[in-house]
Amino acid sequence: AEAAPALVASEAQRQKLVSAKDLRKLRRQVNEKMQSALAVTNEMGSVQEQLRTLSHAVDALSQIMVDELDAVGADMTQSKVEASDQMTTLAKGMQSFTPELTGLRTSSDRCR
Repeated sequence: AEAAPALVASEAQRQKLVSAKDLRKLRRQVNEKMQSALAVTNEMGSVQEQLRTLSHAVDALSQIMVDELDAVGADMTQSKVEASDQMTTLAKGMQSFTPELTGLRTSSDRCR
């Protein structure tokens, strides 16, 4: 009858050992998962920072493009106004020469 309590005691001790071994294994697994989670979190933070930087760069480039397009539009408008002014000046010049050209033609026709 004494062997049974010793057997029970050794079984209880084995369960404690297994339990302690399982706890160490579980702690190791938890630590590994925490380290993995921290690595992922750090990587995500890095990716988020890169995305923020990229977003700022895209915003800056977009603003530069808008400014350049506005400048090109203003230049085109100015060129159009200048060309229109030159055409008006040429038209006025032609109107002032028309009577003289008509007179020259008439003189030329008489001389023939």
